[in-house]
Amino acid sequence: QGVVLALADGLGHGEAAREASRSIVDGLQRRAREEIVALMHSLDERARATRGAAVTIVRTDDSARIAQAAAVGNVVGTWQVGATPHHFGSTDGTVGGVHRMQRPVRPDRAEAPFGTLFLLFSDGVSRSAVVGLASLREHPVIIAQLVAAEL
Repeated sequence: QGVVLALADGLGHGEAAREASRSIVDGLQRRAREEIVALMHSLDERARATRGAAVTIVRTDDSARIAQAAAVGNVVGTWQVGATPHHFGSTDGTVGGVHRMQRPVRPDRAEAPFGTLFLLFSDGVSRSAVVGLASLREHPVIIAQLVAAEL
């Protein structure tokens, strides 16, 4: 038992970017139970005809109390256990599109006990904008305002 979290940021803007993101989200809804590397490759094939997207996927395993994360493109993710943040990296390229994944996807794994906080973001927000642990317990609108204030 666990959850799958995802961020899909279609390249560029407008309808073509929305189409790329929608393709990823639709694929996630259909294949969320796949192993994370296989899932990323399935999404890459699914979004091949689109502009492509930067994508982060995080899967938690509640019984093992771990999280696994994989990212492709200009996306960043952090999970925080207590006061210790764990940043995970990203593979060059995009999911789908012309500039498809340039290297093998290598998921990161880390402990993720109950209460672990996850923060996923794409270009436009840097790690320097990550707010403090106490702030992450606030309402999502407050968190968004705190992050925006750091930009």
